[in-house]
Amino acid sequence: MKTYQRKSVWYVDYSFNGERIRYAVGKKSDADEELDQIKYEVKYGIHRPQKKMVFDNLLEEYQQWAKVNKKISSLKRELTNAKPLLKYFGGRRINLITHADAEQYQRQRVDGVLIIEGVSKKPKVSNSTVNREVIMLKHMFKKAVEWGYLPIGPLRNVKLLKEPPGRIRYVKPEEWQRLLSACSPEIRNLVIFARHTGLRRSEIFNLEWSDIDWEQKRLTIRERKNNTSMIIPMSRVVLKILTTIHKTTTSAYVFPGKDGKRLTTIQNGFKAACRRAGITDLRFHDLRHTFGSDLINGGADLQTVKLLMGHKNIASTVRYVHPTEEHLRKYIEAQDAIEDVTTSSQIDEDE
Repeated sequence: MKTYQRKSVWYVDYSFNGERIRYAVGKKSDADEELDQIKYEVKYGIHRPQKKMVFDNLLEEYQQWAKVNKKISSLKRELTNAKPLLKYFGGRRINLITHADAEQYQRQRVDGVLIIEGVSKKPKVSNSTVNREVIMLKHMFKKAVEWGYLPIGPLRNVKLLKEPPGRIRYVKPEEWQRLLSACSPEIRNLVIFARHTGLRRSEIFNLEWSDIDWEQKRLTIRERKNNTSMIIPMSRVVLKILTTIHKTTTSAYVFPGKDGKRLTTIQNGFKAACRRAGITDLRFHDLRHTFGSDLINGGADLQTVKLLMGHKNIASTVRYVHPTEEHLRKYIEAQDAIEDVTTSSQIDEDE
């Protein structure tokens, strides 16, 4: 039994029941600790050598697990993420994949060296795209440890690449009426509803009449992005829109498609309305940003905004809401109302 170093990575190397077992661990201290643990397990007859597995098999097993434990939208994204990962790591033993390999993968993706047909239109991809792929990769190896294929996660300390600040855009006051005037009646109701609820597009599309509690004036979002449900009070504007739609609809969905089934897209109609209104660089998701900004400018605290927007942590809330300059100025000018005789006297003396 021994440990050895190759380049900057330390390995454990030993024989068990006539089979040579060798895998990367990382740092020397980790390798020494791992070897001590193996010696202890062998001594007391409880050692179970790590299972041999190549990346392709781990990916297949991970995808089977994901089908049971993840939403369909997440599965679609991970199928795209899997293509570059498989091209780079395919055929390699997972116990020989190291921290350094993951960092080299990041560099090749960003530099456009690793090109995936049907996935990337451009050779170089953004840091955020690479991060989504590496997040999946790290989770795969975390599951590999849980499933007994690896004794320790070699990628647990791989850092994500720095991403530029998120796009900031919400509907300006002077744009709102122009946008509504340019919308068709169906799109207009949906746009108003989105701004006054802050719901994600998929949450709106999934909303059914059975989710509406008319008596209590509230609606239930049964499956949010973070796999939770939530009850949201309805404003007068939202209640009026839903009451109007309910009088004429025959669909189970609140905002159905033309065939009465679940709506799948609003992109074309919303883009056309923006074009007619002369509004540029506005996306449907920006209505959700506007909802958060409206709450903050109306005096809501961050915890309330966090709950209404369905965020897991307050950091997401801060990123989504954008107080206007007028809102900030109101609080700055409020300082003028504070009477401070000492300060005023000092100003007079200085003059």
